[in-house]
Amino acid sequence: MKKAFSFLFALYILLLPWQSIYLFREISIDGEKWHYGTIGIYPSTIIALILIGTLIIGKIIHKIPLTKIDHPTLFIGIFFIGFSALSSFWTHDQSIALYNTAIFLLGFLLYLFLPRGVVSFKTATILLLIGASLHSLIALTQFLTQSIDPQTLLNISAHLSESGATATITDTTGRWLRAYGGMTHPNILGGFLILSTLLGMHAYIQTQKSHATTRTALLIGMSLCFIGLVITFSRSAWIAFIIGLIITAILLWHRRQSFFNKIQIPLIAFMSIALLFLISFPDLFFTRSIENTSLEHNSLSDRALYIDHAKHLVRNAPLIGVGYGNMTIISYEESIDPLKQIWQYQPVHNVFLLILTELGIIGFILFIALLSVVMHKIWKISENHPRTHAFFASICIALLTLALLDHWLITTHFGVLFFWLLMTLYKNIHTLKLSYEE
Repeated sequence: MKKAFSFLFALYILLLPWQSIYLFREISIDGEKWHYGTIGIYPSTIIALILIGTLIIGKIIHKIPLTKIDHPTLFIGIFFIGFSALSSFWTHDQSIALYNTAIFLLGFLLYLFLPRGVVSFKTATILLLIGASLHSLIALTQFLTQSIDPQTLLNISAHLSESGATATITDTTGRWLRAYGGMTHPNILGGFLILSTLLGMHAYIQTQKSHATTRTALLIGMSLCFIGLVITFSRSAWIAFIIGLIITAILLWHRRQSFFNKIQIPLIAFMSIALLFLISFPDLFFTRSIENTSLEHNSLSDRALYIDHAKHLVRNAPLIGVGYGNMTIISYEESIDPLKQIWQYQPVHNVFLLILTELGIIGFILFIALLSVVMHKIWKISENHPRTHAFFASICIALLTLALLDHWLITTHFGVLFFWLLMTLYKNIHTLKLSYEE
């Protein structure tokens, strides 16, 4: 049974970054797709369900011991998920509230029940880097050709630089497409790549120099991820990555652990890649980082508008919210602007404010409590392992930064399950003897 668990979990990790989907429901409003109203099943979802079923069968029939469940985490998680499901009774779209709740439940169950040692941290990291590297190669092709053609199998939509719904940068030469990879937005790709890179750096620093093949594979994977990160032009991802590195360096220095000596080759690779793109496309980086163009101004004003929408909805339903996953459709229906289309209504770009908007004060308190107990448990597990302690802190800070600046960690299938995967990997990293020395 353990081999079955290992195979299914490895397959789950490989499939998770890909957005192929079998649609059960797709809604168009005034001729435009309501992205946040789509309901479907992903290959990774199917594998996760099979894995959970296999875990249950293994427990009942073969008496295989599962991970010891932390009761505070279980109880708070049940209350949050239960309240999310209950929100379907007072919201506009019941199906999307229940669908989003089911995705959250799926990731939470894997976190709770996955046995220890199913897949090692290093193996899981390599599997994630494979997916991240492939996304980066797709992103590089998109950026160099300045075209994104539809790919039905991978659920990649066509994006035109002249379309208002497409993420672009404008400089003196015109509009440039930002790289999407196989994701639905460059910011999602950027977040995925920085978190995968931080995991890769952790695995790299833990791998002995005698394991040259593994270190080389990790270095190649991280370098490809960094290329993809650069051409997403995702400011939230850039900021999260820089803060994550700084936190790691400070914590390792505090524990008298060398950071730069052990990670100097990846850092040199990253700086070389950044310099190459900066020299090749200086106007794009200047525009994205400093210059206040009309497009950049519109992006910031849109985010401010989403905050206003959220504040309005919170005032209307402060205690229980407007319903899980329903902010965009309610904002659209309450709007008095007939010229705006449904794609122009986005969730507020802050996970915590979004939870407050959709699940009210009750859901917000439960959400914060759940995150706190999960991260505190892992923090305590890693206390005696300085490198894991430092890199888990960097992962958490990067997640917090992304959560404060965007919404995809809670509004997308991938974001929710990727968060729980990260927590699962770090929860189990030191519960067994590792294949490398700390």
